[in-house]
Amino acid sequence: MDEIHHFHETFLHPALVKCGHNLNEIGRVFLEYSDNFEIYSIYCRNSKKSEELRRILGMKNAFLQSCQNKLNHALPLSAYLLKPIQRLTKYQLLIEQLVKYNQSESIGQLTKALEVMLKCLRLVNDSMKNITGYPNNLTNLGRLIHHGSVEIETKRNRVRVSMRAMSRYMFLYERVLILCKKQETTGDFNFKFEFELDGLKIEDDKSKQNRFSLRSKEGRFLSIVLFSKESKMNWVREIKRSIISLQNTLIEEDEVQTQNFQFRRTISQPMVVI
Repeated sequence: MDEIHHFHETFLHPALVKCGHNLNEIGRVFLEYSDNFEIYSIYCRNSKKSEELRRILGMKNAFLQSCQNKLNHALPLSAYLLKPIQRLTKYQLLIEQLVKYNQSESIGQLTKALEVMLKCLRLVNDSMKNITGYPNNLTNLGRLIHHGSVEIETKRNRVRVSMRAMSRYMFLYERVLILCKKQETTGDFNFKFEFELDGLKIEDDKSKQNRFSLRSKEGRFLSIVLFSKESKMNWVREIKRSIISLQNTLIEEDEVQTQNFQFRRTISQPMVVI
């Protein structure tokens, strides 16, 4: 919540005020700050935990009611926690209306901004898919990049253990690839296992139009079967991009740690008085 407030107060709102009635400038601002809207994905993922906690506490919890009365708020806490999600959808609707009713100006930037905000909404909706049983914190995995249904075959070495294909749902985050089993009755996704992108090898056999393989640095092997050549190409492209992006991030993080270590060493050395 603090990050969303800081982004709007410090960056987005001042930039939009400067645009005045220039529609292309409004579009340019949304394009410039499009990556910042990813913070809504984290907020929405946490909203499910918030709902569960409020359910446990109860609608008439004494502490929550005392806070509401003290602040003189007419609406309960749940209504205010919904505001950031509503705001995101309103931005998309605002741009959509500006594009629809514009009659004279050239609005190429605004049209591109609408496409970006629609994509942002899809990412936020995707991030709210409920993954159960994951042992770590999902918010530490970074942005959700790609997801979809796949068929998998697993083995721990080059000798096949089983040829039986299993239906799974795969989520590609910035740092991890997660495989789940979808529960048709609830719509939830039960966590099965994960592959860290750090050290992950992807094997793309061009002769197999709808299949590729993954091997983790621990040696776990996974054969993935898609429903079309296009779907396979999309997965291979996104996984390769994510691996390269993560490698660059890890190099940058290592350089920062090295610089910090050298700085601490420098300031910790005693001064020599001559």
